Amino acid sequence: MGIDEQIESISEEFDGASKEKSDGQYPELPEGNYQGVIDKATLMTNKEGKLTARFGIRVLGPTHVGQMTSRFYNLSKPAPGKKSQVPRFKQDLFGIGVEVTSSKDLKDAFEVIPGRKITFEIWKSKTTNYTNISIGKLIDDEDVETPSQSEKEDTKAPF
Repeated sequence: MGIDEQIESISEEFDGASKEKSDGQYPELPEGNYQGVIDKATLMTNKEGKLTARFGIRVLGPTHVGQMTSRFYNLSKPAPGKKSQVPRFKQDLFGIGVEVTSSKDLKDAFEVIPGRKITFEIWKSKTTNYTNISIGKLIDDEDVETPSQSEKEDTKAPF
């Protein structure tokens, strides 16, 4: 089928689709253990001007293949009474095979993070009901659990 025929085959759906953006959110991943690949690693300042790190993670298995999620770290000085996320961030970097001994090397570290395959866990806080992501470890291709064909059909990402 040529491109013109392919365009014609989607015309009804395209013409009827809203031009307004959706909220862009995927359904929340259920609690559990997953494997994923870090597609994007960003070191930035957020709206409040706080230093923030973000890992954009695409699920590889065992279910919800292709779904995206993100792990954020607030690296700025925490508010009084709050715990710093810096030690956890450094532990997670080492866990995925990125050895950074000095904060001066952080920018360079973000260049080598994308493409790393990892384990991670989704869990709900019992006190705040927020969803949390714990980064596990670096994994090899042969460690990735892929779903069976029936699981793939049941858990397709919404894109």
